[in-house]
Amino acid sequence: MLLITEEGYEALSEEAQKQIEVIDGRVIFCRRGSVEHNIVARRLANGFDAACPGDPCIRVVTDYEMHYKNIRPRTFGFSFRRPDVVVHRCIPPGGTAPGGSRIE
Repeated sequence: MLLITEEGYEALSEEAQKQIEVIDGRVIFCRRGSVEHNIVARRLANGFDAACPGDPCIRVVTDYEMHYKNIRPRTFGFSFRRPDVVVHRCIPPGGTAPGGSRIE
């Protein structure tokens, strides 16, 4: 098991960052999706876009980098994921996300 901190992750090259995700400080190596996988992700994103109400503050994005911290005993508390499709509501800088995370 390979462990990494947020500082260690930030010190990696951009190419190395693209090849991993981190869950509670544990490194997970990720392979690129197959052609079929990418087609499904694109169709999901297109479908979510079409289904979104006219609210300009609801966004559908692909390959979005999500950094978050968990406060759990016996972990580094750092996680980083790159989901294929994300639907989210805009949060202005300095605002608070659901769950109390502050957006900088």
